Amino acid sequence: PPSLAHPLPAMDSRRDPRLLEVAIKLGASLILSLGVSVLAAKWLVPMLDPSHAAKEKAKRSKMELMRRLGRPDIKTNEHEDLIAQEAINPENIDVCFDDIGGLDEEKRRLKEIVILPFTRPELFARGKLLRPPKGVLLYGPPGTGKTMLVKAIAKETKAVFINLSLSTLQDKWFGESQKLCRAVFTLAWALQPAIVFIDEI
Repeated sequence: PPSLAHPLPAMDSRRDPRLLEVAIKLGASLILSLGVSVLAAKWLVPMLDPSHAAKEKAKRSKMELMRRLGRPDIKTNEHEDLIAQEAINPENIDVCFDDIGGLDEEKRRLKEIVILPFTRPELFARGKLLRPPKGVLLYGPPGTGKTMLVKAIAKETKAVFINLSLSTLQDKWFGESQKLCRAVFTLAWALQPAIVFIDEI
């Protein structure tokens, strides 16, 4: 086997304090660089996210809403936080059925289809034929009172009113729109009773 012409002298840490000093310096520099890298990543990664500011605003808005609703312990994800910005406490809705002129037949039918199952659920507990519908479609030209009717329903039923437009549910990133759509219903389930109103479909 080949041998070294000038073998390296054996370094024993008990005899040579330089080895111990070099090892300590190397370990300290590794720990310091790792700590700086972690801190830089925690600060830099959110800054690279183009929707970081909107997510932070949504989180603050959601926390304020949960506090006003008296439900601060509800756990939500970032998509539910964005949807929670559109939720309105029923106590803050200033529209009731008496404020809506006309639409008497529509108001009567909405009271039967939506408000009665909310206020008297025991009437609809027996049998599948008596179950109320899972949704209501209001249609008509702009300015005919569709949004006011839904706000009045939320006020009467004391349900959280989640008022959404399609632009809220759309995102330029692949897969985000589906997550937002799912978040609408998971948030409504967490805040129940809740009314989800999707405008301008």
